[in-house]
Amino acid sequence: MRARRTFSEKFKRQVVESVLSRSISQVELTMENRVLRQVIDLGEKEKKESLIITSRGYKMSKKDAK
Repeated sequence: MRARRTFSEKFKRQVVESVLSRSISQVELTMENRVLRQVIDLGEKEKKESLIITSRGYKMSKKDAK
């Protein structure tokens, strides 16, 4: 089991100050960009895992579809 991380009071204050110094729209935009990046990464991963269809496999799949 991982040990629980602890942060100093100084570090916590720095984090809070940096968040408060941004406008709410900037924080919402940052979070949105992170989510969109994760979606893009997931899509790219699925592309890499997709099957490669050869002409022979394509012909066979067309016969099965009839």
